[in-house]
Amino acid sequence: MVPAEDRIARTTGIDSVKPICLLISGGAGTGKSTIAKLSTYFLRERIGETAALSTDEFYRMFDPHWTSTNRDWWRRAWEHCLASAKWLFQNGVRVVVMEGNGFYSREQVNDVLKAVDSLATVYHVTLAATLEVATERVRQRGDLERHPPDFVSGWLEFIKKHHYSWTHVIDNSTQTTEETLEEVFQHITTAPGLPTELLPDR
Repeated sequence: MVPAEDRIARTTGIDSVKPICLLISGGAGTGKSTIAKLSTYFLRERIGETAALSTDEFYRMFDPHWTSTNRDWWRRAWEHCLASAKWLFQNGVRVVVMEGNGFYSREQVNDVLKAVDSLATVYHVTLAATLEVATERVRQRGDLERHPPDFVSGWLEFIKKHHYSWTHVIDNSTQTTEETLEEVFQHITTAPGLPTELLPDR
């Protein structure tokens, strides 16, 4: 079997040996957590050791039942998440996938760019879906009471307003999970990553 780095080198050129930091954004029901979790297996087979981090899981260390929106807890959770990503790269992990509700934000993406610095090439993907599909996914995971259709619709529209030039939008309404993972893989192995300097508003 051809080594993963050699396979990637054929499509990505001189940056192929650099680790990858993949940020996944999207509204409720677009599949952020599912794609992040399954990417650990999918990308490990194709690129190398992969780990996935969810900003929600770091927040749950402080508030397991989501009883508050304590900004100090969110700050500490975010800083812990960034430190974990950096540690993973420093200890040989080839791909770190990070998903969360805040990755539509230029400020949060810039925090990642500053944290991983020269350790990895950063890519940004935004998952999208129709309201019907997203609502059905939320219903299937038993979360429709907490996230009713109006909430799902509002989030989808909000994220759509943040489809900046520096993100790659994937509408997975009609895709299988495998097809979405394959499109993510094609993007991070053929497209340039985000610039190392801070991102512009658009």
